[in-house]
Amino acid sequence: MKKRSTVFLVIILILLTPILINIFSKVIAPDKILFIGHQIDEHRFDFTEEIKNEKKILKFEEIFDNLNFVTEEWYPEKYADLVFRIDHKGGTFTHFYKVWINDKEAIILSAFDSVSGLTSIAKLSNEQINDLESIIH
Repeated sequence: MKKRSTVFLVIILILLTPILINIFSKVIAPDKILFIGHQIDEHRFDFTEEIKNEKKILKFEEIFDNLNFVTEEWYPEKYADLVFRIDHKGGTFTHFYKVWINDKEAIILSAFDSVSGLTSIAKLSNEQINDLESIIH
């Protein structure tokens, strides 16, 4: 009888292990993760780095939330140098930006309407680029 109970308990534990691991990972997961990558083609991106440090993510959000985005017609000549996205614990993502960097500034694209050709863009100053680099490195 003891042997049967032990076997039954082991089987129950084996079956419950994936569920418990899933619950545990959701509980300890950070509220936000900043993903950094590059653009592969028109619609695909490769996110190769992730930042879980809350202070760095808050600093990133502060930089991008304070930008003045304007809607205008703009067509990039190449794919973005950097792509950012923040994934939230609840399964949503925000702060999806494409970034083109040149010597003096960076152009940020937050939205693109392929029908009208209008985009929402902003520019980062050299100082803001340095702040961004300190976050991602």
